[in-house]
Order: sequence, then C-alpha cells, then structure tokens
Amino acid sequence: MAEKIEGVKHEGILSKGFGLIPRMLTRDKDLSIEAKAIYAYLAAFAGNNTEAFPSVELICSELNISENRYHKHRKALLEKQYIRIRRERLETGFSKNHYELVQMIPDTVSLQNVGIGNVGIRIVGIQNEGTNSNSLNKNNINSNSNKENITSCKQDNAYSEIIDYLNLKANTKYRSTAGATKKLIKARIEEGFTVDDFKMVIDKKVAAWLHDPQFNQYLRPSTLFQASKFEGYLNERVRGYEGNRTSVTKVYSDDINF
Repeated sequence: MAEKIEGVKHEGILSKGFGLIPRMLTRDKDLSIEAKAIYAYLAAFAGNNTEAFPSVELICSELNISENRYHKHRKALLEKQYIRIRRERLETGFSKNHYELVQMIPDTVSLQNVGIGNVGIRIVGIQNEGTNSNSLNKNNINSNSNKENITSCKQDNAYSEIIDYLNLKANTKYRSTAGATKKLIKARIEEGFTVDDFKMVIDKKVAAWLHDPQFNQYLRPSTLFQASKFEGYLNERVRGYEGNRTSVTKVYSDDINF
C-alpha cells in the first residue's frame, strides 16, 4: 500500500506482489544461490498460487544472468523436484513455459543436506506379521530396476526418434547412440521440452538452412540442441516454415556464435 509521509509518496515493498519460499528450499545446501533466486523469482510471480508464467528472457533480464547460467541452475530445481515445467503451444506457433511450484516433494528425494530443526520424531515399533524383510527388499530392488529399465527404454526411443527425424529432414547420418548427442537431448528433455519441440526446431532450421551453403553445415545436434540456442530456435519465425502464420524474413546477425 502506498503511504504519503511529509509530502513524499512511499510505495509499500509488497504492493507489486509477493510470494512464499519454503524453508526446506532455502536450507538445501545442494542448491546454489542462483537456483534459490530463480525459485524466489517464480514464487513472487505465483503469489498465492502454485504456477507462474514469466518468459526465460524476462527472468534472465531481471535476475541479470545469462540463459546458459539460468538453465544450469534451473536444472537443479527440476532434479530436486522443487519445480515442474509444462510447455504450452500458442496459436501463433510460439510456446511458453508454465512453472509449477511443487508443494509435496516425493519421499524418494534425498533430504540429507537439508537442515531440519524443532522436529520431534517418534519411533514406532512394527510387529512382524510373517513378512520376510529380505523378500520386501528384493521386491523393492526388482521394482526399482524395472522402473529404470522402462525409463532407459523411453529415453533410447526418444533419441532414435529425434535423430532419425533430423537425418530424414536434413539428409544427414548422425547416430542416436553418440554420447554427446544423447547428453544434449537428455538435458533439453529434463528442462521440459518434448520430442515434438525437437521436431519443430529441426523443421524450422531445415527450412532456413538446408539450401544455404553458409549455414547448412549447422544442421547438426551440437548446434540445434545446445542450451543457449534451442528455445530461441523453437520460438523464432522462419521464412519457408509452414507453421508460421505470416511470412517473416530471417535476418542473421554477424555475431551468431555457433
């Protein structure tokens, strides 16, 4: 609330909005100060809700950090499951991020580096009702192993689908099993991007670069899927790409760093 004192108008610090930051997060020593700042920024936008929608460009501008630095520290929040990201495709062909501030952290997340005070712990005895603990442990191990196998299979399918699509569209012969390529794809997926997002980036850059002798060499995973470029490629408007609503001339700047 604005307050007027001796002819000077003072604006309350909360008048533009505010959010809540969990103590668990602020005391988590696995998180960098940048990761905590990013969460605080999202929380301020969310207010009393659990979702926020600021653009990456706005976040980086107002936190005064680069996109590479932002993605690096946002990844920690995703891995610790403090936030989730859902992408919404707009009618214009662009997309935006929906950030969800997770309210319940799964019990599989390690909290060993989170300082917890003033918590009373009651030890409860559990009677043995004929359940074999070794059998339970074995079942848990098998269950975890099955989940890991399923996750690995899904990732391998995503690698193949994306790289096969690139090879088809760009007439290239990249391998989906290459370690560097898999690392790039996995990192973007962990940031919330989908296989369809990869295909859209490929389509747009093929439309822009395939017949350009200067730029067709950059139709490669190391350029298309790198952290500092991917989201920009996804949202740009490219002449010749049928997903655009209007024809826009693509201008290349001299300082593009591939």
